Amino acid sequence: FRTFKIFPDEYEQNKNNHLVEKYLENRQSHFGTVKNQYKQMVVFKVIVTLGLLLIGGLLVINQQMNIGQFVAAEIIIVLVINSVEKIGLSLETIYDVVTAVEKISEVTSKKLDRKTGVHENDVHLFPIKIENLHIEESVVPDIVVNKGDLINIVGAEVVINDFFHYLSGMKKTKNGRIYFNREEIANVNLDSYRNKIALLLNTDSIFEGTIWENLTLSNPNMSSDRVYQMLEDFNVLDHINKLPESLNTYIFSGNKKIGAKTAKKICLIRALLKDPKLLMIEKGYIISENDKKALMKHVNREDTCIFLADDAHRLDEFEPLYLEHK
Repeated sequence: FRTFKIFPDEYEQNKNNHLVEKYLENRQSHFGTVKNQYKQMVVFKVIVTLGLLLIGGLLVINQQMNIGQFVAAEIIIVLVINSVEKIGLSLETIYDVVTAVEKISEVTSKKLDRKTGVHENDVHLFPIKIENLHIEESVVPDIVVNKGDLINIVGAEVVINDFFHYLSGMKKTKNGRIYFNREEIANVNLDSYRNKIALLLNTDSIFEGTIWENLTLSNPNMSSDRVYQMLEDFNVLDHINKLPESLNTYIFSGNKKIGAKTAKKICLIRALLKDPKLLMIEKGYIISENDKKALMKHVNREDTCIFLADDAHRLDEFEPLYLEHK
């Protein structure tokens, strides 16, 4: 089990132990069920065979059946019993198939994002207008956001997380409205919209692949000079170059080769390389003044709007947006 290292080793080990123990308990329970069924089949076969010999023997002794009839009847019954036994032995495979089908149905039953609505070429994000939006016990002020606006969101982390989910279309607003250039978010094609935005949550992590693949998503048109410049500005290039294969180093979530901070910066650079028109960043990504300078250097200040959740006193250029408790 691979876990993203944001908690101490003890937490990871306890969580993994719990998952493994639960899995083993379920497997043992499953094996016990199969074993009991096999025992029942063996007992059934023994009882039927003994009964056949007893009844057949009495019929032969009483001359109500000859030896040939007895042998033929025994062969037929034994063949039937063996067929039933084979079915019983294949029950484990049947159980595995049924379990797999149930797991697949759990995935396929999930509701997919809608594919209808205003498409990419017709999606104009700005101005973004938010009206009467309520999240948990907090109220989002009615605001209008334009290109180049820098917004610092101040509030509880769970509220900020929900706000980003609503703004990215990951959740539907139960109340309130979000408009993009007078077009409500419910009428916008989500795939087209998400091609123009980038969302960085604390749950995001690197994926299994090389560092280069994590940064560029294997985009063949990506400029290597731009990637190297971003890595240098975010102070991770030296660390990556010390790795045996540099950008070709194979990594995965929880890999200790790069560390949690470097993994977060890789996610941040990956989002910036997308050239989003709307960039949403949760707490924990911009952790120093240098990070903020690098961020401002590599976004298009005229076309990109940034929603950043962080400490207000370090974000002089950002206008605060308070998600106040009711």
